[in-house]
Amino acid sequence: MPIIGFDASMIPYQKRRGWGVYSFELLRALVSINSDNKYVCVYNFLHKGKRELMFRPKGHRNIILKHIPLPGRILEKLWLKYNWPDIDLFTGHTDIFHSPFERLPPKKKGASIVTIHDVIYLMCPDKVSKDFANLSKAKLEKVIERADIIIADSNSTAKDLNELYKISSRKLRIIWCGVADYMRPAPLSHVNAIRTSIGIGDIPYFLFVGAPDARKNLENLIGAMAVLKEKSLDFRLIIAGHFKWGMERIQHFVSDKRLYQYVIFPGYIPDEDLPALYTGAQALCLISFYEGFGLPVAEAAKCGCPSIVSNRSSLPEVVGDGGIVVPPDNIDAIVDALMQLLDQSTREKLSAKALKQGSLFSWKKCAKEVIHVYEELT
Repeated sequence: MPIIGFDASMIPYQKRRGWGVYSFELLRALVSINSDNKYVCVYNFLHKGKRELMFRPKGHRNIILKHIPLPGRILEKLWLKYNWPDIDLFTGHTDIFHSPFERLPPKKKGASIVTIHDVIYLMCPDKVSKDFANLSKAKLEKVIERADIIIADSNSTAKDLNELYKISSRKLRIIWCGVADYMRPAPLSHVNAIRTSIGIGDIPYFLFVGAPDARKNLENLIGAMAVLKEKSLDFRLIIAGHFKWGMERIQHFVSDKRLYQYVIFPGYIPDEDLPALYTGAQALCLISFYEGFGLPVAEAAKCGCPSIVSNRSSLPEVVGDGGIVVPPDNIDAIVDALMQLLDQSTREKLSAKALKQGSLFSWKKCAKEVIHVYEELT
């Protein structure tokens, strides 16, 4: 029985999506499809309440939880500067250690795998702080040095890594993220209930899901919405997510454009309501300057919701034929895409294509491919 170490430190943060969602869903799929492997899950958060959020499949005996009693920042600094402590001190013997996000501890015995989700700090350094970019680059270089195999979320991220660091194909694997099983077209009653709770009635709406980072290009999306308003079109833009950073900047921008009646900030949307929000939308809008994958696009597709995405990084790859691709800095092109998807017949045609594209995303499929990587190393 192979013993797999797994860094579960981001699982309590799955409500923030991103790394937390990936860690949670991948681990759940891994243990559901393979009962032979034993998983030693380490975590380093200190707040006692957060420990209760750790995921242990009900009745599954092959997961062992190990707590590292150090804050993440201190732990990462020790790993980066001093190559200490070895992860084996906390896990005991493991055949493989897999970090599902961009940090990888030193390990004396056995193999190491890391999943790299994006290299935003290298591809769009103007969209992040200089300190963050420098620290992230140093961590990435150490991760690449330690890893026996690197998993990239997309062909785009793999291409970036290869161009930046000349990583050989023997070391690099491309495995798409999955989408949770509950992501599927919601019944009309649920869609109407969400519309009522948000207060938009029957008005058509566009949707953004995620953090309002600078790279997400919300200013140009909102600028395009201002053009729709000038055309006397009735619509709403829903910006879903509960994030402290960046939101005030976006709210000020909305106010400056006099769109406060058109743009709605409902905050965090529970998992059980998100499929209905996708299902009812004219389109998901993710016109980012850079994405490593673009999980909301895959989720939307699974629910039959087309997407308007930028023509950069991984987004054309993930959206496939299930949406419209635009240059992120061309507001006229964004406006044209929005107007196309206000037409219900166009929306219905793209919805069918989105559903077909969405069928490609599965956490079980992702987990099977990850297990195949484990088998290569054991």
